[in-house]
Amino acid sequence: MDLFVARNSVRVKRRRFARKKTMSKKNGKTSKIYKSRFLERCLAGIAKKHKLKHWNLSFGWIQSFEYESKSGEVRTTRVVGYDFPLNDCIGYCAAKDKAATSLLLDEAKIPHVRNDLYLSPVISPMYCDRKLGCYDAVRRQLDDSKNGLVLKPKDGTSGSETFHVTNPFELEVAWTKLISKHRDLVVCEYHEIQSEYRSIVLDGEVRLCYEKIRPQVVGNGRSTVRDLFYDYCALNPTFRGGNNSTGKPFGGRKGTDVPAKGEIVVLEWQHNLCKGARAQKLKTDDETRKRLEKIAIDVMRVLNLRFASVDIVRLDDDGKDLRVLEVNAGVMMENYSKQHPEDCAMCEKIYEDAILKCIAN
Repeated sequence: MDLFVARNSVRVKRRRFARKKTMSKKNGKTSKIYKSRFLERCLAGIAKKHKLKHWNLSFGWIQSFEYESKSGEVRTTRVVGYDFPLNDCIGYCAAKDKAATSLLLDEAKIPHVRNDLYLSPVISPMYCDRKLGCYDAVRRQLDDSKNGLVLKPKDGTSGSETFHVTNPFELEVAWTKLISKHRDLVVCEYHEIQSEYRSIVLDGEVRLCYEKIRPQVVGNGRSTVRDLFYDYCALNPTFRGGNNSTGKPFGGRKGTDVPAKGEIVVLEWQHNLCKGARAQKLKTDDETRKRLEKIAIDVMRVLNLRFASVDIVRLDDDGKDLRVLEVNAGVMMENYSKQHPEDCAMCEKIYEDAILKCIAN
């Protein structure tokens, strides 16, 4: 059993991290070089700078630091994935649970996109009213919605397995896929988001705030959406979007459509950087940033978090309707650092301050 688990763990990690094989010309042997994460490289540098004993496990997914406390005791602290040992356990669990986060923000009267919890029909009778896990309840919610619903795992990340559904068929496909893999899911109203922002907060201070701009093309009055999309992909080889989780290519537009000159066509309805969105940093004196900072700090206080990222969406043109979308207890800056190599030192400084706070406890 242990061997089976170990082998599967290796397979998971190999899929998670990009791997390159290179041939060494000196000895003619093949050496495997695993591409490390930005966080791993940062932590290794931080450990060297502060003379901390540092090692990692599971292809760098678990980072360990050994240090001497003020009392002279040798202690160990760890970073698992992107989670630092700074957050309160309950706050961490709440942030990982989109439904719990929604309830706590609602109680604190912080504007947010509400997520309703639905359990798998297999387990729902064990914990609550049988109607909670009923597909018909979601169907009724779809009928009452204006722009459809969004279905996703309760604890999902990076926009994976997120479905925008607008009709009963799409709902049935999304529901079936999610329930077959997860014991629960969350459902929220679909909103026409004007902008989405991320604020990275450490001990009550917003250290980084940026807007996520979805990939888009501009019509020229001659080319079809499909041609514009292919041209965009040629110029952006790392773009993985254009086909959202519900199978609607080209942002829902027909490939044969010819956009008017100057017309903007959004290629991906989600704002995730890993799906092609661009990060645009907000300046510290930006008025929008000031409003975002206040909301983000309030969210951290309510959830009793010290180090996390808060995603906030703007639903209007003048910036008055700002709502919390979700909270991430794990702080990832992989894609941001790739898009903005000039800010790598700043990102590393954020991680460094977080580590120093960990070993100061």
